[in-house]
Amino acid sequence: DRIMDSRQKTIFITITRSFLTRNILRSGTLEHLKQRGYRIIVFFQTKEVPSYLKREFEDNLVSLHAFTPVPHWFHRRINILKRYLIETHISKLVARFESHKQRTLPSGLITSLAPSLFARSARLAAIKILGRLPVARRFFRFLEKYVFLQRSAIANFYFDRYAPDVVLSTSLISDFDILFLKEASRRGVPTISMPKGWDNVTKEYYPFLPDWFAVPNEVSASCATTLQDMNPARVRAVGLPQFDWYARPEIRLSREEHLRAKGLDPTRKLIFFGSEGAWSQNDWRIAELLYEWIKSDALGAPSQLFVRPHYSDVQSPKFDSLRGKPHVFVDDYPKIDFLADRWDPTVPLTIDFTNSILHADVVVNIASSLTLDAASADRPVVLIGFGCEFEGETDVTIPKLYGSDHMRWVADAGGAPRADNPEDLKRLVRGALEEPHTYAAGRARLRERLCYRVDGKSSERLATLLADIVQSTI
Repeated sequence: DRIMDSRQKTIFITITRSFLTRNILRSGTLEHLKQRGYRIIVFFQTKEVPSYLKREFEDNLVSLHAFTPVPHWFHRRINILKRYLIETHISKLVARFESHKQRTLPSGLITSLAPSLFARSARLAAIKILGRLPVARRFFRFLEKYVFLQRSAIANFYFDRYAPDVVLSTSLISDFDILFLKEASRRGVPTISMPKGWDNVTKEYYPFLPDWFAVPNEVSASCATTLQDMNPARVRAVGLPQFDWYARPEIRLSREEHLRAKGLDPTRKLIFFGSEGAWSQNDWRIAELLYEWIKSDALGAPSQLFVRPHYSDVQSPKFDSLRGKPHVFVDDYPKIDFLADRWDPTVPLTIDFTNSILHADVVVNIASSLTLDAASADRPVVLIGFGCEFEGETDVTIPKLYGSDHMRWVADAGGAPRADNPEDLKRLVRGALEEPHTYAAGRARLRERLCYRVDGKSSERLATLLADIVQSTI
């Protein structure tokens, strides 16, 4: 390790998923902190930091470390209670549908095996009771702070060595992050955390609170106060750093250059189809349906299909039937053996993805954050409400994937119409290709309400908040 000037202000950053590497280290926040002269120590929840990441990030201001603390078995069991301590649409959806068992039906559909009636009833009853008891939430956080200390000799060593001035946790639902927050709290080091994504604030009760909480939008800020019992004066909306890429004209390629590189025709309309992967194992059928309409010229204009597999199953064969077909591109990207998502969106991959959204004529997806990507680029969106999730032969796509709080926020904005059957899908896709401005006002509301601001400055706002905390100016 290089020797760093002990007089410099020091920031710890925790990373548990590779998309957080993109959001925080590659989208601008790290660079803004370096410009201020801070030294940044990044901790990854893994056994070893890959050499390519060290080459990319390490310099006289940045150092990368990795370790994997082992959680106590009893603490892990007690921590399950966080699922039942808030009563939200998504907490009840998880209780109703969560199952890790799947099987293939004779029809070829992949179905999730529903939890037993007893399990569903018990989970929902727990939410109904515990979610309405403030004393239960207070007791849960008391246990987290004073009983489950999560002391770590490795973390203690790094705190002693670097003496951080602030700790930035990038995922408040992560045990790894909470370990750092607790150690910082014991030492009187200020802490700031973030939800892992735009849809996390309503999912479960946060066991341990940071001093500050940076959220993607105002609705999340409100939920942090009403659901997570946070002090509203300590919550700041900064936006979503990954959407800063859409406000960077210097990375935008011409339509001709970008589509030709993928074997696509710049003169044809581009239908971007985004899979939900492990959360929607049957969605390849939707992609095939779109392709059949393209072949038969049923969409009102010569079109082509861009298929974006989900990182959770990008190497699965589910889209193999479309590979090599005319006017189709399947966007394969590498998987790596690093962090839990095993996917690392590097700067070139992120620029390529951003251009694919920017040049899409319509973005079709299943209850995905791709909706916000499309809104950020002001591209038409169509959501899929059928044929993706099943319990037995029953289609549960709408209740399971669209009943959550965050998808209700999307619906309320009105910028992303949902197709609940094939005819709806054909009509909405055709309409988006013919009249792309139809839902423009709704997309503007999506940007305002859920992206906060797509001005290229979310990373800067987060860095400024960190700097204010370091300098104790707030």
